[in-house]
Parts: sequence; structure tokens; C-alpha cells
Amino acid sequence: MFFVTKKRGTLGLFGRGHPDVLYSVPTENPVVALTIDDGPDPVTTRAILDVLDRYAARATFFMISDRIVENEAVVRELVAAGHEIGNHMTRDEPSIDLSREDFESELQRAHHILSAFASPRWYRPGSG
Repeated sequence: MFFVTKKRGTLGLFGRGHPDVLYSVPTENPVVALTIDDGPDPVTTRAILDVLDRYAARATFFMISDRIVENEAVVRELVAAGHEIGNHMTRDEPSIDLSREDFESELQRAHHILSAFASPRWYRPGSG
């Protein structure tokens, strides 16, 4: 979850319990942070890219690395268009259910795969 806000307000309550998690960034600029999860998908991701292009908007796409196989072209397309990729693990499963060792292994595996396209700076756990 990521928000760009003028005031911390209610979102500040979330951050107090987890100070290492980024929930918001204060700004005076009129901006919105768009994030797209669970891709890439050859149909849906391209449709989203078309809408973003129409409005000259950029987004962060949180990728499930096992879905990149056979969808490399769409990942290259979104990176070339100036969008950012984020790590959303290797499979669509709750990250909290993984052992510490499996979590680290899957996180690193996904990071390695994504790094072939761009440097992922963000991580979003599977199933929140």
C-alpha cells in the first residue's frame, strides 16, 4: 500500500506500528501514485499500458516473476515506456505463509528475474 498525501492523518496511524514500511510520502504537488499488481498479463497489462499512455501517466507494476515467462515482451514494453517494476514474489500466494528461508529464497529469485528488465526498488508481499 502506497499513498502520496498532503497530510499524514489516518495513514500516519498505520506507519506508527511499522516504521520500516513506506505508507505515504508528503508532497505539495498534485500527484497520485499508481500501482498495478499481479502481472504481467499479455492482455490486461497491455490494456492498462494503453490507458496510461493516453493520459501520459506512469505506474509501478508489481510483477509476479513466474508470470514473466512468455510475457517478456510486455515487460520490456512497459519498462521502455518509463514505467517502474516492483517485486511481488514468484507466485500468487500469501508471503506470510512462507518460512523465513523460503521467503528469502523466493524474494531473491523474483528479484533476479526482474533485474533482467530493470532494477526493482519496491517489494509488495503476496496477498498483502
